[in-house]
Amino acid sequence: MYNYEDENDDDELFPIDLPDTEKTVSYLISQFFIEADRKEKRVNKEVSRLLDRLYEKHGEDQASISLMNYIGAKMGWDIEILMEKFEVEDYLMNAHNIFDENIWRKVLGTSAMSDFRREVFSLSQTYLTRAVREVLAKEQPNTSPAGDPLL
Repeated sequence: MYNYEDENDDDELFPIDLPDTEKTVSYLISQFFIEADRKEKRVNKEVSRLLDRLYEKHGEDQASISLMNYIGAKMGWDIEILMEKFEVEDYLMNAHNIFDENIWRKVLGTSAMSDFRREVFSLSQTYLTRAVREVLAKEQPNTSPAGDPLL
């Protein structure tokens, strides 16, 4: 890059020293992610602390259900419990006569559970499309929604 404003009478152009944008952009992006990670850790720590107090005061079952209902309503989520810790522990005990207090965490980290979540997400998208079509058909019985890629 050259600075045309700093030309001399001999029509000589003087180069402009530009910052190393690759390093600057990389630095800014890394700082953004580092700060976002710090904020997320602070929020998670505070939420965990508050949830621990809530569980101590009201009991795990009552607090969990109320909290899930609140979050679902506040965030517009449909929260479904697809598997519970006791089911995994019962299966392990009944099928293999083994008790492992850490089985739930182990199961959550498996590729089978990852596949399960992917399948559930895929099914949710399929049935979301069907549900929207059904609602639109009931509200507008003689028209077909056109142009919407979800439908």
